[in-house]
Amino acid sequence: MRTNETTIIMNSHILKVRALLVWIFTFAMFPAFSYNMRQSSNIDGLSNSAILSLCRDDNGFLWIGTCDGVNIADGTSINPFTSIFPGQTISGNIIEKIVNGGNGIMWVLTNHGLDLVDTNARTVSTYSRFNGQESVCVDENGIMFIIDENSQLLQHDKKNDSGFSVVGKIDIPFEKIKKFVIRGNSLWIISDNGIHTCKVTTSKDGIKATDGKTTITDKYPVRFAKVQDKQIFIIDNEGFVCEIMPDGKSKKITDISEELSKRGKISDIVKDNQGNFFISFSTDGVLWVGLDETGQFQAADLGLQVGVFCLEQSPDQDVIWIGSDCQGVYTYWDDSYSIRSFDFNAFNNKISHPIRAIHLDKYKNLWLGTKGDGLLKIADFNEYYPPSSIGNGNLFTSSNSGLLHNSVFAFSNSSRPILWIATEEGLNYYNYNDGKLHKADINL
Repeated sequence: MRTNETTIIMNSHILKVRALLVWIFTFAMFPAFSYNMRQSSNIDGLSNSAILSLCRDDNGFLWIGTCDGVNIADGTSINPFTSIFPGQTISGNIIEKIVNGGNGIMWVLTNHGLDLVDTNARTVSTYSRFNGQESVCVDENGIMFIIDENSQLLQHDKKNDSGFSVVGKIDIPFEKIKKFVIRGNSLWIISDNGIHTCKVTTSKDGIKATDGKTTITDKYPVRFAKVQDKQIFIIDNEGFVCEIMPDGKSKKITDISEELSKRGKISDIVKDNQGNFFISFSTDGVLWVGLDETGQFQAADLGLQVGVFCLEQSPDQDVIWIGSDCQGVYTYWDDSYSIRSFDFNAFNNKISHPIRAIHLDKYKNLWLGTKGDGLLKIADFNEYYPPSSIGNGNLFTSSNSGLLHNSVFAFSNSSRPILWIATEEGLNYYNYNDGKLHKADINL
């Protein structure tokens, strides 16, 4: 009997190791969508975990705009603005927008003004006429332009005592303007009603001017717009992700209307170096939209159960930074191999004891055997795109089912429609036909 017991124990350990390896490699070996995610919060040095804006500077540092000031991350540590620029202050604590102006210049728009941060001279100049509601952009020469709440176009002018000059008034109400960008002699405006262009002239001293009369080039209503480097992306009211072409027309890329119908307000969109899109929502995480192995676009949820306010893409790495509501910054990066993990909080307080066995069956049920909490079954589990509803599983215990003991140590498949389950007090099996646990009657 001792030999049989030893054999059973050894087989149990083999099953547990095998289950663990299956778990790891199903996550790691899917090349179309493998990634890693790391979270940084106030525990890691952030002054506040509500992230309103993100921007990378010329030196590769990530500027993080929070509800309590600016933090700067170098990849290993996160530091408050005042520790990097001692003696300098930002106009307000609520950081609405951060823009890279090039040549060491960073612009910070707060609830109490617009700050020009010269990272080389290590100085801050504040323009208090602005209140954080304005729309801003930097042209190809690094000059800051602003459309204020009166639809006035302003240009940063170092020769002007106030720092900004009014160079025109746009014929579109400010509340309808979603984004704008200046390219050469054209002002591009994305509004609720479509894409508009406006002629711009430039004087010898570099001051631009416009009569503000716009021409609409594309009449499709726009739900959300984003200017990313030299590209303009929109999501139209029909739910298509589109790119604005040089002629001002929108080119449809893919339809995500079904996904959008399940979610709330869009907060941001970026395109990564591989042509994938990331779309964030103010109350409902981030959606990945990318090409599968057949060349077709597919959508997948990143599993973030939190509102997201902003996204930032690294131009030279496969990295996306995700600014969340009260959970800090998530760093997403592509990798050929990846391991994702869930802490016990993801299971809605259903388990608190160690997990001793893991099994993913052919019906896409994830089985977790615990040492004391019973057996947790999570239906419709997708090992490639873990669901946000992972905590909504069915917990079998010795008090609510035929489970012999709440300590479960191993699983094994069968040629019949059952799953073998080894517990502290004996052998159970789950019958897929009736959906119940049964005691295995074995006469030794």
